[in-house]
Amino acid sequence: MQRFRLIFGITAVLVLGTGLLIAEEKEGKKERAKKSGGLSPILRKLNLSEEQTQQVRDIHAKHSKRINELRKQLGEEIRAEQKEIDGVLTEEQRGKAKRLLGQMKGKLKGKKRPPEE
Repeated sequence: MQRFRLIFGITAVLVLGTGLLIAEEKEGKKERAKKSGGLSPILRKLNLSEEQTQQVRDIHAKHSKRINELRKQLGEEIRAEQKEIDGVLTEEQRGKAKRLLGQMKGKLKGKKRPPEE
């Protein structure tokens, strides 16, 4: 039984951590997109022509609505899973998971992206 609880506790931490990672990455992407005109770092390094740049932006615009819908669905599914797992954990395990997530979030904030060329 103790092993079962440990496995669920670890799973909860991983699932909750994934939700935080997605949220933080989303915010970081928004900021980078503003600075780069909406192109990914890889595309910016390809020295695209103006025509190619516009084509890439058009393609992105065509798919972005569906991608955003899927991201929203993924977030909802992750939250539903987190809620179910939370229902399995004891109060003590939920507290420990919360502390572990806080530590993980702190470590993520300390990481920096490699410089872009």
